Parts: sequence; C-alpha cells; structure tokens
Amino acid sequence: MWSINGLELEMDLDDAETLEKYEKAFTEMDIQEKEFPKDGKTSEIVRRYCDLYYRLFENLFGKDDADKIVQKKYHMGQWEEVYASFLKFASLQMNAINARRNAIIQPTKNRAARRSKQKAMK
Repeated sequence: MWSINGLELEMDLDDAETLEKYEKAFTEMDIQEKEFPKDGKTSEIVRRYCDLYYRLFENLFGKDDADKIVQKKYHMGQWEEVYASFLKFASLQMNAINARRNAIIQPTKNRAARRSKQKAMK
C-alpha cells in the first residue's frame, strides 16, 4: 500500500495486470511530456505539468483517487512531492520483488553450475 496525504492506495507490482497499467501510464506520461510546448508563460507550464502528474495518477488509481491526492490543485511543489513519494514506493517494491526472485533463482543457478563443473571434471 502506498500512503499519501491520508490515502492508502493499493499498487501491487507483482500482479501482471497492475504492472501493465503502471507501464502504460508511464509510457503515456512520456508521450504527453514530449508534446509540451517549450515556450509560454511559466504559469501555463506549471499547469501543464500538474495536469501531467494528475493524469498519471488517474491512469494508475482512477479519477476519484487522483482527485483526492492533492485535491486537483495546481501546485507544482505538492505534485512533485507526490510523484517522488510514488517513485520511491514503486522502487522499494520492485527491489523487494527482485530480491525475492533472485533468492529463488540463485540457488538453482549455483546448483546447475556445480553440476556442470562436476561433469567437466569426469
């Protein structure tokens, strides 16, 4: 569970459907960011980035939860804190998943290497 601004939001990156949603949301975010005009008023740029973050969380958690994250405010600092918090949460979860997977795979690799070495010595 990811906790942010009093909300508890579920994001299980071990689940294939959730992971697909996560990948799609970030791909869409990359595309939208590349389409941003590079000039204009600073206030317009801030508003675009806030919308970009909002759409990311809407794609990940749905409109209702995205609305609750920072009450649809156009405050860049708040959105950046939310985004950084989410990236940290996702990174910790992926590190735990990879550690668990490596703990399962590594003994199998070591066993196969020992068998191969024993066969070569015969």
